[in-house]
Amino acid sequence: MSTKKDSTYYIDHKGAGIKLGALLFDFLSSCDSSFRELVFICIGSDRITGDSLGPLVGHSLSKHGLSFAYVYGTLSRPVHALNLNETIQEIKLRHPDSLLIAIDASLGTRKHTGYLTISRGSLEPGLGVHKKLPPVGDIAITGIVNSAGNFDHFTLQTTRLSTVVRMADAIVLGILMAYRRYFYGFNRNFGRPLL
Repeated sequence: MSTKKDSTYYIDHKGAGIKLGALLFDFLSSCDSSFRELVFICIGSDRITGDSLGPLVGHSLSKHGLSFAYVYGTLSRPVHALNLNETIQEIKLRHPDSLLIAIDASLGTRKHTGYLTISRGSLEPGLGVHKKLPPVGDIAITGIVNSAGNFDHFTLQTTRLSTVVRMADAIVLGILMAYRRYFYGFNRNFGRPLL
C-alpha cells in the first residue's frame, strides 16, 4: 500500500479487501458523525467490461441487506453518464443526512493497473474517457482496471472480466468489513468470513 500527499491511497493486489476495509473504517471514524446512513453510488455500465466495476459492486452489496446503507447502481439498474445527474438529485432528496461513497472504474498508469484507490472527497466520473460529469461523493473508491492511453474506450472494452470481478470482490469485502466494524462495534463479526 502506498499513499500520495493528496491523501489518495493506492492499494495493491495482495490483501486489497482487508486494506481497503481498514482505510474505509478510518475514514468513517474520522467523519462528522451527523450522518445517519451510508449511500453507495456505484457508477458504470454493464455493457462495457472495464466500466462494469461499479455495477458489479452494487449488485453484490445489494444482496447483503445492509440496514444503514442504500445502494444506487447495480447490474439491472446501472448509474451512468445518462442518468447520473438525476440519480444525484434523487439521493440528495431521499438521503439528506447520508454519507455518500462513490465507486467507479478508472484508468491509470501501467504500474498501478489492478490497484484500488480510496480518498476523501469527490470522485470525478468519466475523467478517464474525457467526459465532463459532475463530481460526486464524500469518499471515493476506484479500481484501476487498465492503463490509460490513446484509445481509452477500446481499452475499457477489452479489459479482462476476471480482473474486474476480482477487484469488485475486494471492494465489497472491504466495504462489508468497514460497515460491520463501524455500525456494530470493533470485534463483532470482525475476522469472520463476510462473503
